[in-house]
Amino acid sequence: MTNGFDFQHTTLSEKIKNYLLDCIINKKIYQPGYKIVETQIAKELNVSQAPVREAIKDLKIMGFIESEPYKGSYIKEISVKELKDVYSVRSVLEELAVKQAFNNISQEFVDQLQSIVNQMTEAARTENYIVQADLDWEFHYKMVSLSQNTALEKIYTDLGIKYWIIRGVTFLAGHKMFDYEFQALRHQPILDTIIHSDLPAAVTLIRNHYEENISLVERTENQ
Repeated sequence: MTNGFDFQHTTLSEKIKNYLLDCIINKKIYQPGYKIVETQIAKELNVSQAPVREAIKDLKIMGFIESEPYKGSYIKEISVKELKDVYSVRSVLEELAVKQAFNNISQEFVDQLQSIVNQMTEAARTENYIVQADLDWEFHYKMVSLSQNTALEKIYTDLGIKYWIIRGVTFLAGHKMFDYEFQALRHQPILDTIIHSDLPAAVTLIRNHYEENISLVERTENQ
């Protein structure tokens, strides 16, 4: 790890969180089961403990770090079963969302989704998995929110889908199975069905989207 890591022009805790994420994903020291010591990280990065504590707290919420009494905090292994379960649930929720959202689609909404897809394509060129995951979340969440189904939206957010997207992306990236460009471009056909008001095709593509994700995750078990 590099002492005096450059934390200028951004929130310390956010930058530390992203740095630790990078260490976890690329298995730089932080292997599953590795014990996280707040004071040690602060010393290595030449920062105070407060932003490190906040970064660790965020990573606990995101499911990358786990704490146990008398054992402390450590890097959590991302479970293949957990990812598959979440992909299955997301498929069901988003299929329902797009059905209920279809009558609410506007040109402004289409333009917003197209902008997101374009940004994802640009992010793919730099292989920035954090930006890619954020844009992925934004794309899918906009479809859910357009349904105007408050119960559905609450379930979607309460499940911590945003964090599971990051975990899924980083899991596949860590196994060298995340194709940045492919993941960006596969959202365009979904948007195209929305543009052409083809609801059956939209539902099918969303279902296929998650079936492909499940297949990718399953392939990591054979590595």
